[in-house]
Amino acid sequence: MVKSERQQRGCESEAFVLNWYRARGFKKVAQNISIPRVGELDLIVHKGGLYVVVEVRSLKRGGISPLETVNTGKLKRIARSALLYFTREFGPHLEGVRELRFDLVGISGEGSTRELIHVPNLHLPHF
Repeated sequence: MVKSERQQRGCESEAFVLNWYRARGFKKVAQNISIPRVGELDLIVHKGGLYVVVEVRSLKRGGISPLETVNTGKLKRIARSALLYFTREFGPHLEGVRELRFDLVGISGEGSTRELIHVPNLHLPHF
């Protein structure tokens, strides 16, 4: 299947972000997890008992920040998707998960002009 330019940019951005987390000692747990009728999780990484759900946003051109493309509805879908994923994978008491964090990472530009903006510890709305 041929990917659109937007899909290709998304894959490249997710790979860039995964490498950024790896450089900080994190390991990949899962990527592009689809939760039917709820949403998708871009990336989950962990270091010890800390698990981080990462939403990756990228824009090719300037004008607005990639972070401005995330609204309350998207944050609610991330929260619901994460709840279902972690309950399914780790059980109702989240065995082995000492801390769960939600990060937003924006990527703007391309190639050598790529810029990463990291927003850790997102406060997600109740759903």
